[in-house]
Amino acid sequence: MKLLDKIIQLNNNTLHIEKGSKILVGLSGGADSTALVCALKELEEKLDISLCAVHVNHMIRQGEADRDQQFSEQLCKSKGIPFYCKKIDIPALCEKSGNSTELEARIRRYEAFEQLAKQVGADYIATAHNKNDLCETMIFNLVRGCSLKGLTSVPAKRDNIIRPLLNCSREEIENYLKQSGQDFVTDSTNFDTIYSRNHIRHKVMPALLKINPSLNDTLFKSSLRFKQDNDFLYDLARQHLNNNTAALCELAYPVCSRVVCLLYQNTFGQNAGELGSVHIEKIVSLIYEHGKQKGYRACVCLSQKKYAVIDSGKLIFCNKFDNTANSTHEFNISLKKGENIIEGTDFLIFVSRDGQKPKTDLRIYNLLNIIELSDDIIKGNLFVRSRKNADSYKTCGMTKSLKKLFNDKKIPLAKRNLIPVLCDDEGIIYVPCFTVADRFSNKNKQESLTQKTVIYFYETKKELE
Repeated sequence: MKLLDKIIQLNNNTLHIEKGSKILVGLSGGADSTALVCALKELEEKLDISLCAVHVNHMIRQGEADRDQQFSEQLCKSKGIPFYCKKIDIPALCEKSGNSTELEARIRRYEAFEQLAKQVGADYIATAHNKNDLCETMIFNLVRGCSLKGLTSVPAKRDNIIRPLLNCSREEIENYLKQSGQDFVTDSTNFDTIYSRNHIRHKVMPALLKINPSLNDTLFKSSLRFKQDNDFLYDLARQHLNNNTAALCELAYPVCSRVVCLLYQNTFGQNAGELGSVHIEKIVSLIYEHGKQKGYRACVCLSQKKYAVIDSGKLIFCNKFDNTANSTHEFNISLKKGENIIEGTDFLIFVSRDGQKPKTDLRIYNLLNIIELSDDIIKGNLFVRSRKNADSYKTCGMTKSLKKLFNDKKIPLAKRNLIPVLCDDEGIIYVPCFTVADRFSNKNKQESLTQKTVIYFYETKKELE
């Protein structure tokens, strides 16, 4: 079956593009998106659609990025397709967010697509994902660990996003371009197997295809079946949709976990992204363990300014958590160089190496303390976590429990679970309001000739709460 016929077939079965619709196509200039633009242009009259295209210049590959932009613009000009371009400095944004280049680029790209679609009045956003992409994503998700939804991989249609090439293989796309005499550009990073997806594409998939030459078709069909199963479970979850934790306790995990996801989306909207599996497991675990306990209260920090709270038998998602009430808020966060905001608490921790100085806004934060740690004494990784019941550490020649230290200082119960406990792989190093563990005492620091890690502890000023 020809590529154009496959697009028509997918539209009849799944996409159902309404006649008279305007479609905004994401155009990178690569083979897939070039084929998508050309194919939809050929089908413009048959499908009764109008096209426009957007190219996102991620400003990553310098000369190549500008080349891709120019190619995309010329292609649209030759086809009579309105062209738009968005320049986004992905490397600069990665420094602020801490996301990988690939993740940050994806987030910002879809943001740009949505914004432009509204501006130009596009009914759909078309991306060039194909059958190979779907299979590679399935394997990628499976290796990392995923739910049934992760195995549905890339849907042909999600809200206003459509993927007309999803039932076409990469080989069919390249043959279509070759027969059309249409060239395209190649991203040099596509061959760099340091990226997980490229490693799967160039190393893993060829090995699996030797076992099953029809692997792409097999996984594509499996993905459709997984989607049917997942849709059925979500339909069942909608029938039990409520935030009463006592009722949620009675649901089987596959249904309860999906009710949690639906409540999350109902609160924050579809654009908030997916609720992570770690958070889902934590929330459901709390529901099963404490859902029927009256007066029980707990908080799970999902991300900055997003929380799941169990309070008086209700599961509530919110943007602000009341720290003044009794809290079982738990966290465990690896510390990176620079600023570390300890979400769900009032603390910010700055890790300095090589003499780096913090630029923390002192109008917002109070500097509580600065500690200096010899790198040769640090065991493994530095991280902060919430306190545990049996926590204790040796300081000033005595081993004391955190409970006793907190009691001596009369620290309110509500605040105790929100104070970050600094640790390495050997144990507790420091707790704000107290002293550093004896193994990092002044004597040890004087004897050490190695480099130092300096850690600044800040707390939000109360008048700004």
